[in-house]
Amino acid sequence: MPSKHLPVLQNLLDFMSDDTREWVWNKLSHLEMGYKKEIETGDLNKFHLINKYTPTSSSLTQLKCQMNLMHFVAGPCGNILSIVEEEISSIIAYALAISEEQGIYSEAAFEKDELLSRRKLDKVAPSNLARGTSMPSSVISSKESLEKDHSLLNNTSSLSYEESTSGFYDSFLSALKDMHPEICLNSEKLGLKSKYTVVSVYARQFYELRKICCPSELVYISSISRCKLWNAQGGKSNAFFAKSMDDRFIIKEIKKTEFDSFLKYGLEYFKHFSESQVSSNPTCLAKILGIYQVKEIRNGKEARTSFMIMENLLFGRNILRRYDLKGALFSRYVADSTNPESVLLDQNFIEDMRTMPIYIKGKNKNFMERALWNDTSFLCNMNVMDYSLFVGVDKQKKELVFGIIDYLRQYTWDKQLESWVKTSLVVPKNLSPTVISPKEYKLRFRAFMSQYFKSVPDG
Repeated sequence: MPSKHLPVLQNLLDFMSDDTREWVWNKLSHLEMGYKKEIETGDLNKFHLINKYTPTSSSLTQLKCQMNLMHFVAGPCGNILSIVEEEISSIIAYALAISEEQGIYSEAAFEKDELLSRRKLDKVAPSNLARGTSMPSSVISSKESLEKDHSLLNNTSSLSYEESTSGFYDSFLSALKDMHPEICLNSEKLGLKSKYTVVSVYARQFYELRKICCPSELVYISSISRCKLWNAQGGKSNAFFAKSMDDRFIIKEIKKTEFDSFLKYGLEYFKHFSESQVSSNPTCLAKILGIYQVKEIRNGKEARTSFMIMENLLFGRNILRRYDLKGALFSRYVADSTNPESVLLDQNFIEDMRTMPIYIKGKNKNFMERALWNDTSFLCNMNVMDYSLFVGVDKQKKELVFGIIDYLRQYTWDKQLESWVKTSLVVPKNLSPTVISPKEYKLRFRAFMSQYFKSVPDG
């Protein structure tokens, strides 16, 4: 051992009592097992000396900061992850670890819930309900099954008021609760300042989607267990943005209107992705991998906030330029385009295509347009507008990275009012406002992308 470390080691040994010296010299694997057991029971007395000891080395100071954090165990191998109350993704990661431990996503749980749901519905009105019309619980959910689910409400007309309210609707609400499980965190065990409850929206469907997109659920939980605030350039909503520490995922606060919109068309979202997986129809929707509502109770006050976790399209990329394109020209220009981190807009893109054009092969443009056509048709059918095509130019790999983002907002009455006001009072007559009907938005979006992305013959 280097001599410079001997004073530090002696300082630590002097601090320790005779009883605690014994376990320090145990094998690391034995220490790890002991630490995991004490985390699970919420008792860390044996490791208290680490928290009280003040090291003199900078590297040991960083170790002490890590030891001061609260921890939880995740995964079958008992991975130890940190939880930081100020980082919202930590709270979500802990909730998902609890879900994994409880086996909410297991095949046995799927089958059990489906069987219970069928039994509940059969007890209400076996003659009026078609066989197998329980609430959908798989990723692939056809339009026909959705229509069957909505028809259940109509099929209760022959029931008495007491039967329909006490039987069918209880089962209906129970099925919805299973679809969006609520996970209560053991705040006292971890010593958290607030009490937390996390609602995992379409938990099983997102779980199945993550199985396709992520190496494992544990990798996803580990990544989002720590996050850092991120000042996303180009955003106008002043919403909370963060990135996971490894840059793989983006955590964004979403509005209640966006949260409610996804609740309405969420099943069709999973159907769209599943059809893309099994067919030759490409998609370029930036993948949303989880939507959560976090309820916090502190000092008797309750607050609910909704969050979306999505893939970072630019992960591992050396990006030279980045654009947020809506196909609109009014108020779509960034004056200071010298900052390499700035997200440029439609008018900047048109200017750059004149001086620094981006050429893509004909085959690649055809693929891009097919993906855009498929996705914009889907979003139009879901009554969604105001989405963007996010584009990044990878300088090192000489590649174009793109994906449709911000597609949670449906065309509701307030958006219609915004469109009317801008059209009447603000926007010049030769331009259209950013917010227009989903069908008009789709057509304008497609026309812009086809016109300004230049192609060259395949070599």
